[in-house]
Amino acid sequence: MTKEVVVVNECGRIFRIEAHPYDEYFVMSFFIESPGLKACLNNVTLTVDFINFFRKMADSWKGWTGEVIYDGEVKLVAVSDSFGHITLSITLEADGWTAKSSFRIEAGRLDSLATEIDNISNYS
Repeated sequence: MTKEVVVVNECGRIFRIEAHPYDEYFVMSFFIESPGLKACLNNVTLTVDFINFFRKMADSWKGWTGEVIYDGEVKLVAVSDSFGHITLSITLEADGWTAKSSFRIEAGRLDSLATEIDNISNYS
């Protein structure tokens, strides 16, 4: 059974994650779409660190200093500002190509996003 999380920002940029169960872990597909860009990276194996990346942001919803980084097969970098906005930059790389896009997320959305990410990896 495939599960997904979709984030759409005010500029129409789309960040979508699909999770597929595989033995004791899950395999993800990442999609980013923005004006002039459509990219997909399939068969990405992630660990609990990916889930913790989103939970860490949600737990610090009032903001933080510097960057929160997940650096795996997919690179995610989150930066908060003093206005309750999070800029999430996503980089997908494979076979000599790179696609990068940034999304603004309201701090109030972080908890539900972290819960959605946790839920797509829970196949019990």
